[in-house]
Amino acid sequence: MQHIFVSYAHEDSDKVNPIVSQLKRHFRVWIDAAGIKQGDDWYATIQQNLRQSVAVLVFISNQSKDRPWVLYEIEEGQKHNIPCHPYLLENIPTIPTLIKNTQYIDGSQADAFAKLMEELPQTARLQGHQVISSDLIGTSTKFSEVAATLPSDCYLSSKVFDGVNFDVPLIGLPLRLTRYSKIYLIGRADDTLEPAPKVQLCVLMSGRDYKNYRVVVDVANYVLTRPDARLRLMLVEGPPNGDPTMNAGGYGLNVENPDEWRDAFFAMKSALSIYSRALPQIFFNGPGVLLYPLGADRRDIAPFELFQLNYGTARYERVLWRELLF
Repeated sequence: MQHIFVSYAHEDSDKVNPIVSQLKRHFRVWIDAAGIKQGDDWYATIQQNLRQSVAVLVFISNQSKDRPWVLYEIEEGQKHNIPCHPYLLENIPTIPTLIKNTQYIDGSQADAFAKLMEELPQTARLQGHQVISSDLIGTSTKFSEVAATLPSDCYLSSKVFDGVNFDVPLIGLPLRLTRYSKIYLIGRADDTLEPAPKVQLCVLMSGRDYKNYRVVVDVANYVLTRPDARLRLMLVEGPPNGDPTMNAGGYGLNVENPDEWRDAFFAMKSALSIYSRALPQIFFNGPGVLLYPLGADRRDIAPFELFQLNYGTARYERVLWRELLF
């Protein structure tokens, strides 16, 4: 499993840990504080995880710039052609010789984390980095045929939709990646990727780690129980988060990071553009604040139908914009 290896001085833990915690929402990250267990040979464990990484993220400070272990990890990474990504925690008089010609990220800049997200190898992303070719959209290729060509961690298999109350195997194909979100096209395994007159939009901002696809199941039940209905469900899956109850009302968005909210809105717009001629049916189960700009945007483009879950009947009901309940 490809990951980012973190190199730092332990004296900088108070600065490093918040950055690493945020990074773990989106990437597989190895850091010694969590990666070395009781009884492990620490030298062998560090060496093994360093060589298995796709990037070495080095936090540079006055404490770390001359630290032998940090310099060893940089040199070992270079020896195995693993790219180094220096992140400057504070102003220092000199950059370590090993990376003096390597472009670094200045942590004092407002966009430092956004730059880090863009520059780290996408192969280490938690949600998988592979998406299907856009040329497949609108063709007679079957969902199951496309899934067979993908790594198992890149698509959603029927196992995650076990709550469907009828025997219809569903597959989620990865269509697009945004900075924080992933867009899937969900349909029957034996169906094709051809257009449909209506397309459903489902939002699950807490991401795959939450493993809650109940909203997807509910939408599939609503659509597929209707005569001659075809499911074209665009799922926007947000940043993975082990405990979504701690963020934005349980939806997994970081309330202190506006970039995640902007990206979620962009992902929703991007999903609806994939089958641009279809009538959108929006089944919304996410932060209500994202609905208002989406509604304003869609009014100027095309009509859409909005459905909201009635918790009393456990069914989706079509609602007017002014009838929304949050």
